[in-house]
Amino acid sequence: KQWYQRRVRGVRNKSPHMHLWHGGSSQVHLFIHPDGSLTKHKLGPDLKNGEEMQVLSPGNVWKLSYTTDQTKWSIITECVCPGWEERDFEYGDADSLSAEYPQHEDIIRKYCKKKDD
Repeated sequence: KQWYQRRVRGVRNKSPHMHLWHGGSSQVHLFIHPDGSLTKHKLGPDLKNGEEMQVLSPGNVWKLSYTTDQTKWSIITECVCPGWEERDFEYGDADSLSAEYPQHEDIIRKYCKKKDD
């Protein structure tokens, strides 16, 4: 698989992040909120069909993302305020996130890699 076709770990940030789409394939962001609810946002240029050029990722949510065209790349920018700090960033893995949010296990295992992958 190409690097852009690989699953990545889920990420959680303490601070909100603004995600801005710049080019390539549209990109889907799935947010798993602390209460277990799931929201889906599609970043891309097709505003008429519900895509957004930017989306705010709230703080303390788990984010999974993938490109809609698995053969293409996507370019986004993440803006953080206050500035990004490594201590505010956390990786998740498919096993731990599935245990915490079993209602979303299928989605988590599809888009998030295991700790040892």
